[in-house]
Amino acid sequence: MKVFTISPDGRVKRVVKKGTDKIDAWNDIMNQTTQTLQLSDKGITEISRLYPKHFGETKKINGSLLKRPQISPHIMV
Repeated sequence: MKVFTISPDGRVKRVVKKGTDKIDAWNDIMNQTTQTLQLSDKGITEISRLYPKHFGETKKINGSLLKRPQISPHIMV
């Protein structure tokens, strides 16, 4: 999806959202690229660009190591 908003002063806001696997990621307002441009008689100038931050993006936290197997070796498959 691409949405362009053009102001009378020549400023353009371009928002781009790419498809996602999950609807929660699609609905996340931070999961989009937002670009601001300025139109003039000399051409187009990029003012800013904000890249997407993906839904659920977190830092890895060190936890305790697994101390025993989760599945008993005596279970038959």
